[in-house]
Amino acid sequence: MAVLLLPLKVTVFVPGVNVPPLFVQLPAIYVFAPAVKVPEVSVAESNSSRPTLYRGVPSDAKAKLAFFSMDNLQIELIQPLGGKSTWQEFLDTYGEGIHHIAFEVKGIDGIEKRFELQGNPTVQRGGWDGGAYSYIDASKDLGCVLELLENF
Repeated sequence: MAVLLLPLKVTVFVPGVNVPPLFVQLPAIYVFAPAVKVPEVSVAESNSSRPTLYRGVPSDAKAKLAFFSMDNLQIELIQPLGGKSTWQEFLDTYGEGIHHIAFEVKGIDGIEKRFELQGNPTVQRGGWDGGAYSYIDASKDLGCVLELLENF
């Protein structure tokens, strides 16, 4: 899964509008729009089953998420809505761009620990009803952030 992280002003989705403002600024995605359904937007926030931690500290981070799913690829658009997060840190540091590459895993806590032992720390972690995520800063070894996803 490739993820494009966008600033607050861009990720506006309005159901029923043929060309959302997002596509005005991202023409490459608009080219693919006829083959891709404009997604619903959801809000990600801390969950009691696995509270959000940013750099090891509890965070009230929230973000709007929208997923474009194709046969063999999913593009996730993320709009930070406040609170300290890896999403906002990335925007503040680099601006718009690809934030992470995601992998579905089993045993997320153990995999997190293995990455940390190799010098790739967990930047943010959290969950939802039925799953968990972790962002691993693998930029030293792989040149990117990895997202681990586990569905329970």
